[in-house]
Amino acid sequence: MRSSLGRTFAVVLALTAGSPALAAGECDSVPTCLTLAEQGDAQAQFVLGNYRSAAKDYVEAFKWYRLSAEQGHLKAQVELGTSYYYSINVAGDPAESVRWFKMAAEQGNEYAQSTLAYIYYYGRGLPQDYAEALKWYRLSAEQGDSFSQNSLGVMYRNGEAVPQDNVLAHMWFNLSAAQGNGEAVENRNLTAAVMTSAQIAEAQRLAREWKAAHPK
Repeated sequence: MRSSLGRTFAVVLALTAGSPALAAGECDSVPTCLTLAEQGDAQAQFVLGNYRSAAKDYVEAFKWYRLSAEQGHLKAQVELGTSYYYSINVAGDPAESVRWFKMAAEQGNEYAQSTLAYIYYYGRGLPQDYAEALKWYRLSAEQGDSFSQNSLGVMYRNGEAVPQDNVLAHMWFNLSAAQGNGEAVENRNLTAAVMTSAQIAEAQRLAREWKAAHPK
């Protein structure tokens, strides 16, 4: 059992590598990481949250994630937003979900931005708000998130919180489709069916320019 837990912690460390504490070898075991976490180290708290989650001790995992998130740890904030949204070991709470996702989104996390946009677009547990959905979909799409690019295309095609624009819709569908999004392929083709050849050429040019300005 001890060997199994050691392997689990090693995997967690590999997935959360890159922080100063981990790079310095200060959080290389459960006891040392626990000491750091109890002293208030946000990254150590997040690592312990991951470790307890991997060990299926979700109540303890949530405790450490929350402590870490309250200190501004981006990934911990995403975990809390997800927990409240999907009712994972905590009562579902749309307002709390939005609060934590927004904190992470404001730090630039594209998953949090995309999820927040989805919540606003469909009004999941709060009033529907296309303007907020557009804002967060755009920020996530500009970072290359395929789901958000397709969703932004839908908003341009439907004229939701923006003037209706098939050229920009096609551009975003095209960018998303290039990443393998099948729904975006279908949306691009349906939109192209009501566009002129000149409009399609313009949309393709815009997509090429976007790609050139956003190299991976």
